[in-house]
Amino acid sequence: MTVNGIALLGNFSGSGKFSDPDGAGDTYTATVNYGDGSPTIPLTLTGTNFVLSHNYQALFATYKITVTVTDSEGMSGSASTTVTVIG
Repeated sequence: MTVNGIALLGNFSGSGKFSDPDGAGDTYTATVNYGDGSPTIPLTLTGTNFVLSHNYQALFATYKITVTVTDSEGMSGSASTTVTVIG
């Protein structure tokens, strides 16, 4: 899974995609934790792609963003990246 993006003036936008080696016929759910104490929220998937968008309240801070994807067989995987909010 890859996750990337940039935050400027507190507004983060990014995207990512994932793969499932045994995924023939699987369906998926995904969540994101933006690392700032806000609740983990569900993501909308388009195939194996997703879009991230979040407004951070604190500038000049670094956050760890974690995306978790679960398939219809109950298997899950996570990937994380960090984002530094600049002003």
